[in-house]
Amino acid sequence: TLKDSSGTGIVTGGKCTDSEGGAGIAIDEDSLCTIESGVIAGNTSVSYGGGIKVSGTLTISGGSISSNIAYDYGGAIYCDKDGKININDVDILSNTSGHDGAGIYIILNNNDSSINDCLILNNKSAGKGGNENTSYGGGLYIGAKDEAYILTLNDTTISGNSSADRGGAVYISEGTLKMTDCAVEENTSEDGGGIY
Repeated sequence: TLKDSSGTGIVTGGKCTDSEGGAGIAIDEDSLCTIESGVIAGNTSVSYGGGIKVSGTLTISGGSISSNIAYDYGGAIYCDKDGKININDVDILSNTSGHDGAGIYIILNNNDSSINDCLILNNKSAGKGGNENTSYGGGLYIGAKDEAYILTLNDTTISGNSSADRGGAVYISEGTLKMTDCAVEENTSEDGGGIY
């Protein structure tokens, strides 16, 4: 558990130069990480997860994840098929990915992930990824191992995000997104400026 009681804690300046990802924080399979407040900002990965890469379980309450860069997927957060995330009252701001999911990139393998009371603002999928030159999901990219798996999104605003190709706010490749009391506004993309 990482707890920022004073409100001054920051994880910054991390560099990931291999294909494993996770420049700020990397959470391995079967590991549990709980973060309470603080800032994760200014980290850079040449592959996945500029801010955080999740292969285990991540729970965040409060704080912000901002201005991180992933050359491929998940500028702020990359969650692979072995991971799950529960994000509460977090600001995800101005992160960049070269490929998909500048804010959050997630592959669902269960129904246990949720995003609640968050701001996902001004993230950009630039379309210059190392693997393919496409750009989907400026705010949020969702894939799944099975179409039946659900990501729950509550009381969250997704605004000002952009992608070069599809889904300025949200791109759903596979799986289901269940949204309650959310706002999706002023996002831009060539196809599906809001949700694709």
